[in-house]
Amino acid sequence: MKSKKLWKKEFLLEICFYLFVFCMILGFILLQPFGEGPDESNRYKVTEYIRVHGELPHGADEELHIVGYGASYAFQPILSYIIQGYFNRFISLFTTEFQVLLFFARLINAITGVIMAVFVRKMSKLIFDRPLLAWAFTMGICLLPQNLFIHSYVNTDSMAALATAIIIYALIKGYQDYFQMGTSITLSIGIALCALSYYNAYGIIICAIILFFLRFFQRVDGKLKFHYLDFLKKGSYISLLVLSAISWWFIRNYLLYDGDILGMTARKINAIETSTPEYSPLTKFTYYNEGYSFFEMVNTQNFRMLLSNSFIGLFGPMNVYMQVGIYRIFKAIFLVGALSFFLPVKENTILSGLSKLRKLHFNFMMLLNISIVTFLCMYYNYTWDYQPQGRYLLPMLISVMYFVYSGWEKLFIFLHERLPSSLWKGFFQLNNLRKIIIGSILVFFIFALFNNLFTVLAPRYLGTDNILTFFMSR
Repeated sequence: MKSKKLWKKEFLLEICFYLFVFCMILGFILLQPFGEGPDESNRYKVTEYIRVHGELPHGADEELHIVGYGASYAFQPILSYIIQGYFNRFISLFTTEFQVLLFFARLINAITGVIMAVFVRKMSKLIFDRPLLAWAFTMGICLLPQNLFIHSYVNTDSMAALATAIIIYALIKGYQDYFQMGTSITLSIGIALCALSYYNAYGIIICAIILFFLRFFQRVDGKLKFHYLDFLKKGSYISLLVLSAISWWFIRNYLLYDGDILGMTARKINAIETSTPEYSPLTKFTYYNEGYSFFEMVNTQNFRMLLSNSFIGLFGPMNVYMQVGIYRIFKAIFLVGALSFFLPVKENTILSGLSKLRKLHFNFMMLLNISIVTFLCMYYNYTWDYQPQGRYLLPMLISVMYFVYSGWEKLFIFLHERLPSSLWKGFFQLNNLRKIIIGSILVFFIFALFNNLFTVLAPRYLGTDNILTFFMSR
């Protein structure tokens, strides 16, 4: 009976949390005028094309060209735009008011953000035994201002964030249940969504393949054995599901763009043909084109500041900042947690359902994902288009937060193991210290969100031509 009451209490708490996430995203959706999200106006062209024409566009269609830059967003995977376009095609049976269609297009990403929160929460309970740490991990990801922001305007980043959450959840679950059918289907869905959303997030697919492969090594009578039949059976099943879901897109690219299945070469050629000299891939400013070294780019303060701040939360067209103190507190939380992850501790309650070797596999996967995403972001900025935007790093958000909040837990355990037990009496017991510090971090998250919404965004956008103004005038 007691466990049933606890389950109901937890379920209600989670429902309230998901509603809170949705309301926070909704606040962004209603306040932001069209085009305030990074390049939303050009992304929305793809959604609108699908709504009007009822078919998928060719990437070189003139209706979709990005002024100055040339080319369009239709060369890249566009699953989010497809869903938004056909959903708005249905909505347009009742109204063609621009602000209403924009609202519903953005709403698709808001729903995506809430579903992501569900998988992050499920994942947190598999990683952390202690409920407080599980909630800190969940809120650290879902309530990060930049994460909420990407679910509030038209883009494909939102779908990639959901896909990453599904994949990592399925991998942890698969390490526990040996990739039973339900877990394998979940993993397939995550990989398919990722493949059809955002190339920058593809690193997690590579990590998933490696981690899946390693799962089928087991010690039998002291010897390491690879269960290749199980690997082939389950791997073939997942591959078949994924290929069935995504192959149409890459076959379409192959036929449309002369064998270019990714569409990247076709996009570059089209950009060269349709861009202005200032933004042409051949002549626009990049550190590579100007002859600077990669390290000269990375060592500029502007690059580091923009990239780190916009990973935490930088809104509008990269010009709406939170208060400086909020960035500093976020960075301090991240730094202390990440460094503490490497503390030597005897007790380890993180991923307690896995063996020490399996934990090493998982840690390697998370670190590899961070490395791939960081490399792709840096390479893109150096060679293709200098835009130090933290949203390019968001596919590694869950991996980063895994190390950060695992680090905080290790810090508490380290202090308990190394400092005299006489210090941990009465009010200063370790569990109290954990509650005070983690509780303070959670309160800070809520404060940062409301502060951002009511003292940064609302004063800037109230009274502008936004969705909120439109609905209030009806």
